[in-house]
Amino acid sequence: MEYLGKHWKTIAAFVYLFICVCDFVVYPTLLAIFRQEVMNNIMMLSKAKVPEQVLTELSRIGNSQNWVPFTLRGGGLFHLSFGAILTGSVLNKKKNK
Repeated sequence: MEYLGKHWKTIAAFVYLFICVCDFVVYPTLLAIFRQEVMNNIMMLSKAKVPEQVLTELSRIGNSQNWVPFTLRGGGLFHLSFGAILTGSVLNKKKNK
């Protein structure tokens, strides 16, 4: 527990970095890979006897750009909060020296 008390600022910075990398890099990449797989399945369905309206709707859903980063919802309050925590801890550390 003493370790967390001494190094919570570093841990918070790494958690923030991890969340941002996942939200802006990893998840959109996985979504793009998955979207290609969905489009391949739609192409396979087009060879089968599936109504044209169903294929049109599936293509519309598969081609839509629907990723909005979770951390930017709510006006970016997540980033403001983490920025305040990390900045306040650094300024407080300098003041205490």
